[in-house]
Amino acid sequence: MSRRQSHDEKHANHERWLLTYADVITLLLGLFILLYSISTVDAEKWKDISTRFGEYFNPAELTIGDGSGGNGEGTGAGDGTEETPGEYTGLSGTKSTPPPFIYFPALPGEGIDLDELQMKISDLIEKNDLNGFASVHTEDRGVVVSLVEGMLFPSGSAKINDEAYEILYQLIDIINSVRNYIRIEGSTDNIPIHSARYTDNWALAADRAANVARVMMAEGVDPKRITVISYGEYRPVAPNDSEENRQLNRRVDVVFLNSELDVYEPGNSSEPAPSPTP
Repeated sequence: MSRRQSHDEKHANHERWLLTYADVITLLLGLFILLYSISTVDAEKWKDISTRFGEYFNPAELTIGDGSGGNGEGTGAGDGTEETPGEYTGLSGTKSTPPPFIYFPALPGEGIDLDELQMKISDLIEKNDLNGFASVHTEDRGVVVSLVEGMLFPSGSAKINDEAYEILYQLIDIINSVRNYIRIEGSTDNIPIHSARYTDNWALAADRAANVARVMMAEGVDPKRITVISYGEYRPVAPNDSEENRQLNRRVDVVFLNSELDVYEPGNSSEPAPSPTP
């Protein structure tokens, strides 16, 4: 009896390698399918692959913009209400799902390299002898073109100077040659303004940025690409301790946003926008 048991156990152990072999073959098949699927790249496929890799290797903990937790249970807020992991409550008190945190590189032919873009704008500044009135630099978020008040507007006004239009038209030609989203940011110095039209620096900075945006739209820039922001006096690039520095702070920044951040723009999320809660 003991010999038969020993023989059976030995036979079972002898074929266990088949399970490991089958697992390896399955994993290799999955890998080759993934490699084949990314041989032709597009943005939607990158998003899908990012999600599928997360589901395959860490399915229990993955939360990418779908508002669901590992077991679907709320965390509780201590007041008898439950909030689903992956959701947040906005200032209006409504719950919504944040966009997916997925990075994917800009695809070939979908725009221009940021360094090349900065060089083109630098050439524009040099050609028009705008040193001291305009500058350009690159940040993680994209290429930032700073246009100071002295070139664009009269002091305390949002009416664009006549001589500034030609410069704006040349900048718009560059904007129309790329696909990047454009953010127009108005800023001022910290000297309070009280006029018949503007009650504070927020309003002046907003009106200036909006007027620049209107010129761009009139020249064919898609309004869906444009965002207008007012920072007022609260985003200075220099201390407000001299007239020269205050002039640098009275500016409009035109930002060519890095295309890698397109996924964070409204309407570009892979998830549908949440419906408003009454």
